[in-house]
Amino acid sequence: MNRTLTAFLAAAAVVGATGGTVAATTLADGRDDDRTTPAAASTPAAASDGSSTGASTGTSSEPGDVLWVSQRVLHDGEVEVPIQLLDQPASVERAEGGWVVTTESSPQEPAYEVYYVTPDGSTLFVADTLLFGDVSPDGTRYVAQKADGAGYGVWELATQSLVGSVAEARDPALYPTGGAEFLDGGRVLTTWGDDSGRVELLAGRPGGTATDLVSDEVAGLWAVSPDGRWIAGNAAGTVDDDGVPVPCAVIVPVDRSAPGVEACDSRFVDRASWSPDSRTVLAAPVESDGFGVGAYDALRPDGSTQATFQLPEATLGGVFLDDGTVVALGAENYDGDGTVVSTCTPSDCEQVATAGDAAATAALGRTT
Repeated sequence: MNRTLTAFLAAAAVVGATGGTVAATTLADGRDDDRTTPAAASTPAAASDGSSTGASTGTSSEPGDVLWVSQRVLHDGEVEVPIQLLDQPASVERAEGGWVVTTESSPQEPAYEVYYVTPDGSTLFVADTLLFGDVSPDGTRYVAQKADGAGYGVWELATQSLVGSVAEARDPALYPTGGAEFLDGGRVLTTWGDDSGRVELLAGRPGGTATDLVSDEVAGLWAVSPDGRWIAGNAAGTVDDDGVPVPCAVIVPVDRSAPGVEACDSRFVDRASWSPDSRTVLAAPVESDGFGVGAYDALRPDGSTQATFQLPEATLGGVFLDDGTVVALGAENYDGDGTVVSTCTPSDCEQVATAGDAAATAALGRTT
């Protein structure tokens, strides 16, 4: 495999993406002073803690539709929204009345700009954040670490305003290290660490302190299952007999009723993607051939493999579409030319969309 693909895959788009910016007054760092596109005035939503479920996006998309973006068009099933992306796509999720999208604002650190995109393509700047965040179950709010590092913020999408924060952890020695999701009842799950390498996932309510320990077994990127019962990520502190870190997938119960189950034949190369029924999560086999993602194992919470999805060549990543189907994003060839979106079952793959832009400028959306 040539060096072009090696470099291309190393810098490839993270699973999930989109956003947009427009030229305006340029600041000293080159960012826009006003990062909101011309848009219809947003309508403030009724106050919500974000915990209700079943919200409609206000678009014609369905849960089983493929969600992906290039730098020019957001695709959600049959819906196509023209957009103009200035920065590298990073994530996209459906939200009430549109989509939440992020773009990479720095090549040196996991810094992201968050936008609320409406069906007419208007792009409303929400916040600067660090690492990954999450849309609330009712689609009205977004949680992530603040860009200044001062804890985690919760923003209301309709008004693009900060409505809550979690600034402190139960232990003063812990500081925010990035990564947040909504839990039940309006709580948020946030990531904290210290100088010794300790990592804790703590739950709390916006406006308060992160007090409830949910897991100290997970490091790096992680994801909560749709039913709220499990967390999947790479295990913290796993080493071999020589003390070399070993990338083991681990699945942990949110209620801490049992220790997490490690699956050291698999690892998460991106943020984990759960099936809609929460019975399996996608992890890459440790033994892989070449660069990129050649296959995904669908792991059960007990660490066993339910099925294996073989992916097309030059695949950058994938996410669950439904309980038996994975959507894969890749390039047309190992030079990184073009974008190819495919749907895969354990038995075969079908190409469903292509675009002329390089695959690194496109990304899949998380829909589970």
